[in-house]
Amino acid sequence: MSAPLRASNPRFAIVGKVVRFLARRKLLAFLLAWAIMSAVTVVTFVFIGAWIVKGFPSAGVSATAVRVDSRGVVHLVFSDDALEYVDNADGSWTKRTLYSDHSVSRVALAVDSHDKLHAVFEASSRSDFTYTYGPAVEYLTNVGGSWTRRTLDLNGRAPAIAIDVHDAVHVTYASSVPSDGPGITNQSLRYVTNAGGTWTNSTLWEGSGSPDYISALTVESSGSIHVAFDLGGTLHYLTNATGTWSQEGLDASGTGDQAPSLAVDSAGRAHVLFEGTIQSGSTSVGFSLVHGVRVAGAWTFEAVDRLSGVCACSWAMALEGQGRVHAVYNDRGQNVVKYATNSGGSWVPVLVESGNAVGLFSAITLDSRGRPYLTYYMPDARPGDSVRLATTVLGATNALDFLIGRLPTVLLEFLGLIVVAMVGPPIFRRVTRWRSSHRVTSRP
Repeated sequence: MSAPLRASNPRFAIVGKVVRFLARRKLLAFLLAWAIMSAVTVVTFVFIGAWIVKGFPSAGVSATAVRVDSRGVVHLVFSDDALEYVDNADGSWTKRTLYSDHSVSRVALAVDSHDKLHAVFEASSRSDFTYTYGPAVEYLTNVGGSWTRRTLDLNGRAPAIAIDVHDAVHVTYASSVPSDGPGITNQSLRYVTNAGGTWTNSTLWEGSGSPDYISALTVESSGSIHVAFDLGGTLHYLTNATGTWSQEGLDASGTGDQAPSLAVDSAGRAHVLFEGTIQSGSTSVGFSLVHGVRVAGAWTFEAVDRLSGVCACSWAMALEGQGRVHAVYNDRGQNVVKYATNSGGSWVPVLVESGNAVGLFSAITLDSRGRPYLTYYMPDARPGDSVRLATTVLGATNALDFLIGRLPTVLLEFLGLIVVAMVGPPIFRRVTRWRSSHRVTSRP
């Protein structure tokens, strides 16, 4: 009887040597298999754009804002009673306090063409102070190299900020004004700018006995200014695109808790994002995240995502030049924070993170390549992680956070390999015995 046939290909011989080597070193073989599987998992998550979440410490947040400059540096500000600032300009995250004289609540942030920062926020007295301050609108900038502050109004709330192509600053905010009637306070929407070289303050809108005008502001490349605000659930839009200020109401209902997010695309079309209800023909669309766009003077609305019916009171929008929308929002009924975009033509909501009351005080920005960065508050996060920064961009400052986030999957693969290691050898021996009994020993 002839000897068993052997593979003549030298590659098979090399593979055989490797297999025999690993067979004698079972632990090494196990770890190598786990390393290969884990590497494939990590690369797959990078390829599909998994969300990478970084946490920062806070005692209790009431606002966040985020911007990415032309160098790719991330700038995050949030109100933690004081105004806190975090950036990764040095390759690692650095946190510092910008303002702590008074209690800070709402905050907004902008970056100019020289990558200088401009922040506005609401400041007011702390409960243990013996005097009353504000609420006031404060402005901070590092244009001169160091941070400097200017009080824009000692009677103001809920500021919004935008920077034009000439790096001039534009701010809107709500302000209380005296009324002729006893015990009645009027509210006004104020506009401040240094576009003419000096700071000027004017009134855009005024009403009797109305709640605070919570506004959003943007300036397009032509210099036209666009403002949106929620007046007790009624949405309004203001612009000076024709040379004078004009106002129009939107055929939609907001929540009255937060300003509609506002942006203008490269074609000059204004976009708004808010949570509320809209009419679709004769049908009322239930409580939803709503996107609206103004084309040729007319507004059209669409539901981005149906919500649970519990007011989330937290949403934000960023816009790519061509009009592709990126949104972040929370759904309190489901305790989730989501991201949605219509970049592919239709709206695609995806889960970013889940947890009790997650997604409060959310904000969003895009880098130069159109990739999103989200910030929000998660009160039940582990200590030191309640302010959240989420992105799909993997870099040196969040690589460890990415690996930690993938750890449950990697551990599951580890356990799977243990099961295979326990069950596999007996099956392999049975297959080997079967193949030995059916081995071809000679040619016919």
